[in-house]
Amino acid sequence: MTKAIPFIAIAALTFGIAGLVLGFVAFQKTSQIDEIAVMKDANSTISESVAGLQEEVSGLSKKYVAKSYVDQFADSTQGAFTQIAEQLTKVRTQSRADTIKIAELEAKLTSGVSVRAAPTRSSASTSSSTPQTSSSVPPGGTEYVIQSGDTLGRVATQFGISLSKLQSANPSVQPRYLKVGQKIVIPE
Repeated sequence: MTKAIPFIAIAALTFGIAGLVLGFVAFQKTSQIDEIAVMKDANSTISESVAGLQEEVSGLSKKYVAKSYVDQFADSTQGAFTQIAEQLTKVRTQSRADTIKIAELEAKLTSGVSVRAAPTRSSASTSSSTPQTSSSVPPGGTEYVIQSGDTLGRVATQFGISLSKLQSANPSVQPRYLKVGQKIVIPE
């Protein structure tokens, strides 16, 4: 049995060393597994961040597209308003010209009383007199057709008469309620 003791001691020592080596290897493997788990967590966090950024980029893209549509709508609306304003200006100009022509034609068709047309705001020409009859125009007076923007004060100034004289010649006219096309008497 004494010969067996050194053999048992060597075997125990060998098993002890093998156990230490296996324990050290197991510890290293465990450390590597922990590192892999940390890397997986980091990878997961990065994936979540990338997904969040993709959603944000998608949202910004949708906002840009919506803003683009709003800008296009604003441009087309402004263009339409500009065209309407141009058409209204043309219609107003033509309407004023037509009103003057109608007044001239009425004057040519009638006789007895002269009609003075006030100078229009668009022309610097002097006013002309044409005859026209009206039952309410006194002899020597003239009839005037109210234009857009006229007031009794402006009409009096255009014809070089006082406002009170113009109001006396038109007692039934209410100065605050003048209408385009309304006829008033211009006294001499």
